[in-house]
Amino acid sequence: MSRFLVTQCVCYQKSFVEIKDFASQNDIDDLMDLKKLDYCSNKCTMCAPYVEIVLKTGATQFEPGSYIGRKMSS
Repeated sequence: MSRFLVTQCVCYQKSFVEIKDFASQNDIDDLMDLKKLDYCSNKCTMCAPYVEIVLKTGATQFEPGSYIGRKMSS
């Protein structure tokens, strides 16, 4: 287990908890909707797979690379 966890969108300086709360408050369940609002995942996009998992599961902390092997939306 890594001693570091992925917990935020670094480019937008928003934690996955903040993203989860914003999505919930605005009835958003799709990454593309967050991207259209330019809320997260539009710059380097490295957080995009994690944000998809946040939206699907509510989890907000991840081992680096933990999304590998998961089926992601297109």
